[in-house]
Amino acid sequence: MTRLRGLALIFGCFKVSEYGSWIAVTIYANQRGGVREAAAVLVASLVPATLVALATGFLLSKFGSRSVLAWGMAIQTLGLGMIALCVWQSVPVAVTYIAAVIAAAAMVTTRPAISALLPALTPDPRSITRAHVLLGWLDGAATLVGPAATATCLWLATFPAAFVVFTVLTAFGAWRASRLGVKREVELLEDDSAPSLGTALRQIAKAPGPRAALLLLAAQGLLVGCLDLLVVVVANHMHGGLANAGWYGTALGAGAMIGGTASVVLVGRRLLWPAAVAATVASAATVAALCAVAVPLAAAAVFVAIGTTAAIMLVAGRATLQRLTELRLLSHVFAAAEATESATLLAGALLVPLMVTVAGLNGSCLAIAAILLATAVTITKPLAAAEHGALGAFERVAALRRAEALAHLGAAMLESLARAAEPHIFSAGDALMTQGEPGEEYHVIVSGHADVTQDGVIVNRVAAGAGVGEIALLFNTPRTATVTATDEVRTLSLSRETFLLALTQQPPPTSFDAVLQSRMRRR
Repeated sequence: MTRLRGLALIFGCFKVSEYGSWIAVTIYANQRGGVREAAAVLVASLVPATLVALATGFLLSKFGSRSVLAWGMAIQTLGLGMIALCVWQSVPVAVTYIAAVIAAAAMVTTRPAISALLPALTPDPRSITRAHVLLGWLDGAATLVGPAATATCLWLATFPAAFVVFTVLTAFGAWRASRLGVKREVELLEDDSAPSLGTALRQIAKAPGPRAALLLLAAQGLLVGCLDLLVVVVANHMHGGLANAGWYGTALGAGAMIGGTASVVLVGRRLLWPAAVAATVASAATVAALCAVAVPLAAAAVFVAIGTTAAIMLVAGRATLQRLTELRLLSHVFAAAEATESATLLAGALLVPLMVTVAGLNGSCLAIAAILLATAVTITKPLAAAEHGALGAFERVAALRRAEALAHLGAAMLESLARAAEPHIFSAGDALMTQGEPGEEYHVIVSGHADVTQDGVIVNRVAAGAGVGEIALLFNTPRTATVTATDEVRTLSLSRETFLLALTQQPPPTSFDAVLQSRMRRR
């Protein structure tokens, strides 16, 4: 839990710096060359960032999540520090914008690295959902704190001061990331090793569940990209000017905090897809509601509602994506999510001016709402089917964790074993294994009861949660006992190679060795 709090602190520093520096760069570019220059900087930052995000999965697989997290934040520190220096020394503006592109490209490595680290820092899938809820709340808080920090620095000082503040924040985050107490990152069986980028993307494209979750996150990113300009369009439509646009942006940030807090209801839920779909439909309804507002106060209230539903979309989408993705694909999937978000943010920012020109404000809002509704309809069936399938995997993990020989294994390794395990059903009187025969499998009893006999004498009775057959595998000896079902018994079996590989990579505690030695002496 301490390490998870440390990761949350790093994420908080990152998001405040990301939102604050993004606003500061946009204001700086707008002040210099108007909307066109600000838009050009936006495009110049997001295009390379999208490409870097796609490659982040490879970097995570090759160098490890903690290293990518620490170095990514270090490069962000360098980029933001360069911006501060360039603005302070009035260096040619092209150099300033190059530094901004470097910082933006480095930023897209942070969230995938944090998502890839979560399985190593959390004991089970429900804990990962709690972690996403916490990160979602921090994300919402940062949408307020980051821009507020920029505004305060510009009010009290100048542009360099704002970038110095964000440089210090990312430097602190990089330092904490380098000291993050992850003794080992996610360990999988050799057959589950991470594939290449091309192979991973093809496998992701063929997986209906992760593909639907990525579509949900793409729709959320498009919505956020559209909102960046819609606040200005709505303010101008109501003749409120940029002052009202600033208040609408604050309303979105307040809504994001509310949504992040409300996402706590996702913790402990067996199914996340209903919340994800409901939040998408609610986002569509609230965007469409902008067509009916006539006064600035009502518009601000609607923007609060939009920020709330969009935040729940983000948390539910990311938690669902993590739940449905195989661990060997996790780094590539979240890299793809980051690339998708960068691309859809850009698409949203470019789409709004075109829609407003063609269809006006009301037509634009209805078009965005229609896209969100179409997304909800498209993702419902594949998300529901994939998550129901994932529940079976969670039950397998829970069953394997109960076995004494496997109880020490990390969540990632248990998930890997759950995919490798073979289910068996034995009727009353059937032998799970017979004394004296070669041992090739380890069985974990999921349900039912069995007698353990040696030389015809019952020496033990076992039930759900017990593991049998480990001695023959660990000591390369024939079976030391016969295990016979006394009623219907369901088991999950692991092959010799799989069982030994798991215990070689993550050796059991000495207490388990003592139990084994005691059993061997009873032979």
